[in-house]
Amino acid sequence: MLCVDRDIPIMGKTEDGNASDKKLNTTILAEVSAYMKKNGLPPEAFVYVADSAMVTSENLSKAEDNDIRFVTRLPSTYKECGRVISLAADTDNWTDVGVLAEVTPAERAARYKIFETEVTIDGKTMRAVVVHSSAHDKRRHKKIDRMIEKEFKDLEKSCKEASGKTYFCMADAKVAAAELEKTSSHLHIIKTEIRETVIFKKGRPSPGKER
Repeated sequence: MLCVDRDIPIMGKTEDGNASDKKLNTTILAEVSAYMKKNGLPPEAFVYVADSAMVTSENLSKAEDNDIRFVTRLPSTYKECGRVISLAADTDNWTDVGVLAEVTPAERAARYKIFETEVTIDGKTMRAVVVHSSAHDKRRHKKIDRMIEKEFKDLEKSCKEASGKTYFCMADAKVAAAELEKTSSHLHIIKTEIRETVIFKKGRPSPGKER
């Protein structure tokens, strides 16, 4: 179903429920331009809005061939997605767009800020907008806090187990210490210290001999 503003349907047909959304987008892109033209709308008069299934080489070429402008979400499977998110975070040059939702005074609406740049996919350069949500940011922080706490507890358990072990030569102790330090991460760093301890034989030492 193809809808315009306020979810008013203007075009629709029945498709197999198991059909690929990516292929369906290809079909719709081929039809929508002709449908709009038939109703007196040139390509520059509308913007095709679709989910991430829109982003395939075939669909991007189809949109370009038919001069269709579109808005979609770039899937995280594309390296460009991670690159521009990192760029936005590192640059930290956001534009505040405030509250976008229609809410009552009693509701707490998320605030948004955006960072504009470009991505290149299959040789095609397109405008890209990274969107930051204050609500999503809070959820993300809580998730990160839980990850940090879990990792700390796991590493703490490993360290306690290692601290109770005794090795009978320095070489073995160094190997064990190096292996423990390898479990460090970008969140926690493990540093080890080897302490040499003299262990005496059981019983009373013989008179005149070293213990």
